[in-house]
Amino acid sequence: MIAKIKVNNVVLNRITLGPYRSLEQAQSEQRRLKENHVSSLLLKAK
Repeated sequence: MIAKIKVNNVVLNRITLGPYRSLEQAQSEQRRLKENHVSSLLLKAK
């Protein structure tokens, strides 16, 4: 499971850097996506 999340992070890095000019903007968007992803995983686990 942890390995899967790591892979997702790499994919997110590639995806989020595309449309965003500033790294800061990309990182905040990435954090948001990651939180959404983790919370959806937690919901599925219940």
